[in-house]
Amino acid sequence: MKKQLALLLLTATAITRASDVDVVVYSGVPCGIASAITAAREGAKVILIEPEKHVGGLSTSGINTAESEHMLKWTIGGFADEFYRELGRHYGKQDSPEYYFESSVAQKTYDAMLKQSGVEIRYGSPVEKVEKAGNHITSITLADGSIIAAKIFIDASYEGDLMARAGVGYRIGRESKAEFGEEAAGVRFDKTPRKAPTVDADGRLLPGISAWAKDLKEGDAHPAPMNYNFRFTVAKDPELRIPFPKPAKYDAKRYAILANWLRSRSEQNVKTKFEDIIDLYQRRNGKFEMNNSQAAIYSLGHFGGQFEWSDAGYAKRKEIFD
Repeated sequence: MKKQLALLLLTATAITRASDVDVVVYSGVPCGIASAITAAREGAKVILIEPEKHVGGLSTSGINTAESEHMLKWTIGGFADEFYRELGRHYGKQDSPEYYFESSVAQKTYDAMLKQSGVEIRYGSPVEKVEKAGNHITSITLADGSIIAAKIFIDASYEGDLMARAGVGYRIGRESKAEFGEEAAGVRFDKTPRKAPTVDADGRLLPGISAWAKDLKEGDAHPAPMNYNFRFTVAKDPELRIPFPKPAKYDAKRYAILANWLRSRSEQNVKTKFEDIIDLYQRRNGKFEMNNSQAAIYSLGHFGGQFEWSDAGYAKRKEIFD
């Protein structure tokens, strides 16, 4: 018994005193991968913690563009340029970057770059607790009970979970235009009105409609981040296609706004095309990235889910996700 206890203590001490770890990067999203690989190349011992099952964040989960169409391409440099040139080589472009790609290719590219750099990756366990000495993080405890100590911690996560647990101050939502005198801050309204019923036959608000929104003015503060959605990859090639699964909790009422809008257009003999509602962005190998059209009456996002997500516990986030 004493021998077993001694072994357990030694194991726990080894985990807690992992002082040979220089850098812990939390979350394997693109900026987390860039941080981990860059630090490893400088000789640091790095552990990358990915709370989910794979790295890559949005780049490996449906956003299959560098958004280069919205920026000056010559401003893309450093690690980002290296990543896009690796994608280019995959697609036979030699030393030219590729800004439109497939999630699976981005995944393989990131995995190969991380392996080559010698970064250790731990999957599937989010941060639960942070230990500090003064303002300095000394160790973190993951959901599986692992304790990891390091000299430097980098929170690269989209939600900022490590920083929040370390007591770093933060705000959620959009500040007003007046607070800092920023021209583009605060609520922004679409300048093109669209007519569609927003209540049901009994006068109750339809899903996706907020009663308090009518009191907002341009430039006001707002408590929520932008809406969340899934970005689908779809294909015309029958060999690449699979059927859309039936949702476990389908509720036609969630689509009442769209149904009412389509009905009203039909009554006015106005033809509605698929692209009036859904945009298909052509990517690689016959695949398309799908999202709602910018000017559509309807969004593929989960209205309301973004209000609670950031401060929610992991169980509540799963509920919102599902």
